[in-house]
Amino acid sequence: MIMTALLLTSIAVPVVGVGVVLGFEVLARKASRSQLIGYLVAVGVGAVIVTPLIMYNFADFFPGPGLCASFLLLFVAFFSFLFLAARRQRVKEALGGDREQYRLYLVGLFLVPALLIAPIVGAFGLTGACNAANRVLVSDIVEAAQAYKQDQGEYPDTLEALVPGYLPEIPAPRCLAPYGWLSMFDRTGETFEIVRCRDEDATLILAPLVGDGSFRGRYNLETGVWTPKVSFLDGWCSYLR
Repeated sequence: MIMTALLLTSIAVPVVGVGVVLGFEVLARKASRSQLIGYLVAVGVGAVIVTPLIMYNFADFFPGPGLCASFLLLFVAFFSFLFLAARRQRVKEALGGDREQYRLYLVGLFLVPALLIAPIVGAFGLTGACNAANRVLVSDIVEAAQAYKQDQGEYPDTLEALVPGYLPEIPAPRCLAPYGWLSMFDRTGETFEIVRCRDEDATLILAPLVGDGSFRGRYNLETGVWTPKVSFLDGWCSYLR
């Protein structure tokens, strides 16, 4: 399934991207200003729709279609700028003395590539915001775990031990997409958890990260150190010393 999605993405993104650029160039020569503005608005709406698809399908233990689309969009945006810049003179000649339409074309020369890159920027911005929200929830869990230790003499083995005496409930991670709708990766079971590292004499709180299921945020209850990204390949208890 993943390979099929990667293949479809590698075909669809360049085709759609080139279509967007060619469509703008043709409309700039043949359509009215209102139609051209409407086209740019439609491209912007499309960028908004694509943003969460890139965000939630970026990777999960291996590269996903979101990562593939990001690289392809960068290349398409770069070559779209070169193409539109090279076509300026022809568009100017086709428009005759219509300076307003030509100015709008010059705006699109920069705006179209920017809109092609916008889903990547938006996906990274939303990912950062969601992970920051989960970091706030970690702070609430930390306070509860520390209160538990003061009463019991040690940290709990599971988060369930904190409910209901120290936490009303185990908080649900923010921004995890429903499987099969926005995300092709099934991450519905991910949640915050406590991990004990016996050899390192440490107790950790792990937080899910939006965008890539192979990483977690990690808070060391013993040292108070927050590590924003730890890979399961290294192990959750790695690099504590």
